[in-house]
Amino acid sequence: MSKDNMTDFKDEATQAVEMEDEAKAQPDVSTYTHRFKKPFTHENHVVEELHFDFDLLTGRDYTAIEDEMNRAGKTLVVPEYSSSFLEGALMRACTDRDKKGIRIVSAAFMGALPIREYKALIGKARAFFLRQA
Repeated sequence: MSKDNMTDFKDEATQAVEMEDEAKAQPDVSTYTHRFKKPFTHENHVVEELHFDFDLLTGRDYTAIEDEMNRAGKTLVVPEYSSSFLEGALMRACTDRDKKGIRIVSAAFMGALPIREYKALIGKARAFFLRQA
């Protein structure tokens, strides 16, 4: 392994510690309302805001997300840094439903989000889990 790669790993580890410290310094927010910069349309749903309650998540949710990732051939090493895991948590923590009571936030929904909105949501989920560590 080259010294450059070693430096990259050290930099990433330092960044991870800094992110965890930053998350722990923030107030513990288990509920979150995300307001979109512009209304977002997905599958005939126009969404201006989404509501999340991370305290609704259970151990069953955690293992279900892990199982979904395993079926997709993805390995979960550190949940707080896995976008796939955080997406699964966001899908389950979102309290918004359509008229039939079905979750609005899905994998397809997450994949279609503008990157700014996606990163904001992933960041909130990551901060929640880092505070729990």
